[in-house]
Amino acid sequence: MDLYHYWGNDLNVSASGDLLLADFSDTTQQQILRALLTNPALSDRAGNPLATADYSDHPTFGAGLPRRVGSTLNVQELRGVVRSVVLSFPQVARTPGPTIDVTPFNDGATINIQYVNSATGATDTLFFDINQ
Repeated sequence: MDLYHYWGNDLNVSASGDLLLADFSDTTQQQILRALLTNPALSDRAGNPLATADYSDHPTFGAGLPRRVGSTLNVQELRGVVRSVVLSFPQVARTPGPTIDVTPFNDGATINIQYVNSATGATDTLFFDINQ
């Protein structure tokens, strides 16, 4: 079992005073969020480092959505990046495929993901903003 830890928040305590554990659905959502919101290392075409990775031990991990804030938002490209990350998780059913809505606003975007959990058959929703 994993601890319940939603991105950007503190750990939670259960009613008994123990650290709250995540159920299967929560664990999948937490893993998807971590993959989308973690910045990998960036290099230019010559291999010169431009930005360090959020996880120094795993420099290629993450989709780097936070780095897209402040640049021109290409909704189709962003939707494609999110889709590829979401579908990389075996817990996400391929049929029906996930629904991904990207709604831009001034300094970022709202992302709404709906997918069928392949283990439970339930439809799960993940909704978050990327912004400055």
